[in-house]
Amino acid sequence: MPAVTADTLALPRLPGLADTGTEWRSVHKVVQARQYFEGEGFLVHRPFPGMDLSLADPFLLRSRT
Repeated sequence: MPAVTADTLALPRLPGLADTGTEWRSVHKVVQARQYFEGEGFLVHRPFPGMDLSLADPFLLRSRT
């Protein structure tokens, strides 16, 4: 069976969010990531442990940019 492909230059735009019925979440707390040395000695930044995971947004947990 051939793989499914999509023309990424022609994907449709998502519609804008409705003015009613949309709830924006506010920032509850900003935490500083803890620094650890991993494996071969490279530095990583992790916000865990020490924060309530129910308050975390997995899409916002990212490396330092």
